[in-house]
Amino acid sequence: MKDVLAVERYEGMDIAFLRNLRDLTLSLGNPERFRDLINLFLDSLQTDVQSIRRSLTERNVLALREVAHGLKGTSANLGAACLAALCAMLEDACTSPELEGVGRIVQEIESQARTVRQIMVWEAQCSRH
Repeated sequence: MKDVLAVERYEGMDIAFLRNLRDLTLSLGNPERFRDLINLFLDSLQTDVQSIRRSLTERNVLALREVAHGLKGTSANLGAACLAALCAMLEDACTSPELEGVGRIVQEIESQARTVRQIMVWEAQCSRH
């Protein structure tokens, strides 16, 4: 995701929504608000992914499901559709006491979170111009 073409072609995120949000904050004369929002989400994203991993290791199904639910909502609200969908899958998988397939979903969430982070950092940097 180092170049703009990779960001433009990535289908797991609604880039237009994110840019509209950025443009709105810029038009209101408050470019810092967009960066603050992105930074808040990214801080939360890192904490949530760590909590998901820890909850899986501890086999704490309730915590795993709660964090997945919260991350699903915040991701969807910022246009990270693929990450939100993975979190929904994790929520559903937590209904099984055996946690079948959960490890794979968590790995996909971790990978997707890295991609979302790169895109959001890129978009936040673009708001400085």
